[in-house]
Parts: sequence; C-alpha cells; structure tokens
Amino acid sequence: MKLLVVLGVFSILCAEIVDSAPISDQDKKQAIEFFNRLRNNFAKVVPVANMNEIVYDASLEDKYPICEDAKKLQKHDWRVELFSHLGFAASPDYAGIYTHEEAKKLAMETGEKQFRDEKWFLNPPHTRLACYYFEKPCTKEDLNGMCIFEGSENAPPMRGLIKGEPGSKCPNGKSEKWENLSQIVDSAHVSEQDKKVAIEFYNRARNNFAKEVPVANMNEIVYDDSLENKYPICEHALQLERQDSRVQVFHRLDFTGPDSSGIYTHEDAKKLAMETGEKKVRDEIWFLNPSHTRLACHLFEKPCPKKEDLKGLCIFAGSENVPPMSTLMKGEPGSKCPNGKSAKWENL
Repeated sequence: MKLLVVLGVFSILCAEIVDSAPISDQDKKQAIEFFNRLRNNFAKVVPVANMNEIVYDASLEDKYPICEDAKKLQKHDWRVELFSHLGFAASPDYAGIYTHEEAKKLAMETGEKQFRDEKWFLNPPHTRLACYYFEKPCTKEDLNGMCIFEGSENAPPMRGLIKGEPGSKCPNGKSEKWENLSQIVDSAHVSEQDKKVAIEFYNRARNNFAKEVPVANMNEIVYDDSLENKYPICEHALQLERQDSRVQVFHRLDFTGPDSSGIYTHEDAKKLAMETGEKKVRDEIWFLNPSHTRLACHLFEKPCPKKEDLKGLCIFAGSENVPPMSTLMKGEPGSKCPNGKSAKWENL
C-alpha cells in the first residue's frame, strides 16, 4: 500500500496570522479514523500485541507554531510530521489495508528516520494525536502545518512493538471500536472544585505580591483545560521541570493548608522579586511570573518508578520559559495592563 497523506496545495491568503490554527472538527474525526484504521489493520497482519488506539488531543495543538522550529524537530523526533495540506477522505489508499509483505517490511526496524515515512504513525505506544496549521509556515517548501503524536517515547517506531495475538498485551483491555487495538486510559483531570481553588489561590498570591513589590504588569490567570494531559508521563514531566520555569510536579494538590492565604510581607515579596536565575524545585517564584495567563493541573497517566508519591503536575502558559522575575515591571499595580485591570483582583 502506497500511503499519501499529503495532498493538494494550501494557499496562504494572509501575510500575517495571529495564531496557529487547528484543523477543522471534520478533519480531526477523519484523521483519527484514518490512523486507527491503519494501525488496526497493521496490528492484525503483523500481528502486534500492544498496538494502542489513538484519540485526538487538542492540548497538543500549537505546540510548535513556527514551521522552521518544527522542521528542526522533525529531523530527530519520530512523533512529528509536517504537511502541505491534510486530506484523508480523498486519498485512494484511505481503506488502510496492508498486505502481509508490506506489514512485514514496515515492522522491520531500520533506526533511520525518513521524511514522510509512514512508520511514524504506526508506533504501537502512541496514544494521542493533534494536527494544526502553523502560525508561520515555510512557504518555500509549501509546508503549512504538522501532526504530532504523544504518549510515546521519541524512539524508532518499531522498537516498542511486541509481536503476538492482537490486543493480548493491553493493560486496560481492548478498544471497544477497533478489535486489534488497545484501549487507552488518559491522565486524570483534577476535580472542578480543585480547579476553582487553584485559580483562587494563585490569583490571591499574585494579587498580594503585586501590591507589596509593587508590580505594574501582573496578569490574572484563568484555568485552561487544553493544557491538561500535556505531559501525562511522570518521567517526562520531571525532566521538563528541571528546565522549564512554568512547570511544577506535585505530590498532592492542597491549597487549604496554613500557608494557603497567599499573603506576603513586604520583605517576603522583595526577596522573591530578586531574580536569581536559578530554578529550584518547589520554589514558589515559579507561579509569580507576571506574564502567566493560563493554568492547568492534572494527574499522571504513568507515575514515576520509585517515586510513586509524585502524582501530577501544574503548568502555566501564556508566558515564555524564562526566569520568572525577568518580565517583572515595577510600578503602580495594574498600570501596565494593556487590556485594563481585572474585575475581581485590584492589583492584576
């Protein structure tokens, strides 16, 4: 079977795009149907015992909005593929049927990543997918967007393949729809109550901090469900936490303890506002970055081996991964708010 996912020509109508654009809901459905049909048939023919069903994950959209950055990533990341235009329903090979010889050849691990190699979407551990159009496309190469898989390591696709009866190595049972695929269990959301308490806690702390320093450009934050499940595997999150000032891994969410008031003395605030440039684990400075605008927390799908007490993470967005106080502007609280001050928090 000769696969052709990249079809047609996508014309850039605007010189400037405000943000990267997700594909249509119809394309999302067709993409999931297309890839799961291919994976289901491939698992049957090889046969593969541990081929996961995939689901669409909107939180992966806009992960790499600039084409040039995505091109660099594609060269060494097996989970990424760039496209000119997505077209699944129109493809002559939409049936997703492999002969035994084709499947056998694809199942042989080469260790080399080739451009538009269909092995990229046949990696059994994949669980999630998103596709979107770039904020800044590569017009010379006619590359306008990308698809990205997650839930798997960045490793040659067939390295995680286990041969055997399809679905026989499914820890959560088989898919209800696809007879040869494994059902996936996503990372768990925090409760609606915890979401409200988290937003209240962080905004209170930021509001008080902005008053005491004082900070002229401290944003109010809102909860963003699209950020949930961004890093469902604990080991990945731990690696990220060491280098990303917007991420914090937690043992449990608790905003009701003795230190939950979010009140800083002037001296406390002054000390926190002094930028060290070092990221310390569980340093509260991480959530006081004035540029933060969005937050989400979730529990891990896969806990850390030997660190089972680490249950999940919180992640901020709307800001760059920079030392938290590097964007701070001192001055009258709220005086550097381009959209005006918060209706609820007087200093945000």
